[in-house]
Amino acid sequence: AWEAKGRWAPGGDMEGGSDAAAERAVDAATVALSRYEFFRVHEEPLGERPTFGSGPTAAAARLHESDRPKVLVCRSTKAYRRLALCVPRPGERTVDIGSAYGDATALMAEAAGKDAVLGIDVSKHFVDQSSAARPGLRFERLDALEDPALLAREIEGSVNVFVDIGGVRAAEALVRLLPAVAKSASPSFIVVKCEALHDAMADAEVPFEGLRGATTITRFTVPERERSNDGALNGVDDVDDADCGSSDSKWRDAVAVTASSASAVFWRKTCEREVGNVRARSAFKRAHVARSARPASDLFARYPLKYPPRFVRGDVEICRFHNYSADGCIRREKFGMCMFDHEHCHWCGEHGHRAWECEHAVKAHQSAVVDDGLAPAATPVRDPNDGTLANGIANGGV
Repeated sequence: AWEAKGRWAPGGDMEGGSDAAAERAVDAATVALSRYEFFRVHEEPLGERPTFGSGPTAAAARLHESDRPKVLVCRSTKAYRRLALCVPRPGERTVDIGSAYGDATALMAEAAGKDAVLGIDVSKHFVDQSSAARPGLRFERLDALEDPALLAREIEGSVNVFVDIGGVRAAEALVRLLPAVAKSASPSFIVVKCEALHDAMADAEVPFEGLRGATTITRFTVPERERSNDGALNGVDDVDDADCGSSDSKWRDAVAVTASSASAVFWRKTCEREVGNVRARSAFKRAHVARSARPASDLFARYPLKYPPRFVRGDVEICRFHNYSADGCIRREKFGMCMFDHEHCHWCGEHGHRAWECEHAVKAHQSAVVDDGLAPAATPVRDPNDGTLANGIANGGV
């Protein structure tokens, strides 16, 4: 049965899927991140030689020198911003999911370069505010949980993906989001800010062999140019960036973060604990179907105006009802005209087809959805603030 707090027990069943389907979802979410090492980032560096009380010195490792990609989980905004500065390297494509006002995104841009960084947020207010405050950076409005195909398009080729989506159900959301990120982009680093996940990892730390009560801690370092007493960088002109890993005395290994390793079964246990909530929410959404703007396909099941606006020829908006609704454009059907473009695909921008017919969208969806049990099931519920009436027609007519 499904237990009280969303834990899944073998033999159970629920509206929206059987225990076998839930187990497949857990397996898929686990496999998607099987290549990754999980680390619980400490809130403060433990010094140049962090120890376990009177125990052995922590192992040291350069952050970017590893055969396996990493998931770094932190608890606070301070730690998240520290990672925003030390994880991205110059030129590495970096995406900040849940960018809010863009403060952490700006730090990523400082490390990787403005052209390499993208901020994503579901809130129009945050995207407008961050874009106005930081005109040199790019921000996009996107629901990372409900639009996995759009997310896959934006994060393709990313080396670093940062995730700070917050909320009271953050751990549940991460069970959906992190496998999609790993499958569609396969980044070297996934950095997560989540109190619930960070706290849960405390019970899953890898014990240090031979020392009772101690856990395995790694002191991650990054190469940093030495500074003079006045704070200026030494040898900036005569030290090339490519030499940062050499034994040149002008470089030193600075402690970036210290972190505890999580056991290999940690992520699976997290998925088992949260997948019930994921599937229950999806079943609820499927049971509450909107009467207007029926989706043209399961690929795009959201209300059309939930998708971000796109434009052709500079300032002509592509009609989202035409692209995503099974009934097509309501304006054109009722009034014989629509001020928006009906010739281009809202997804890819190409001429001659609609988004739900787009082969590029199908491929992106396939690359992002790890398992149907983890896929979003958001039916097209009308947003009362989207400027339309209950029948989907814009307030004030056309």
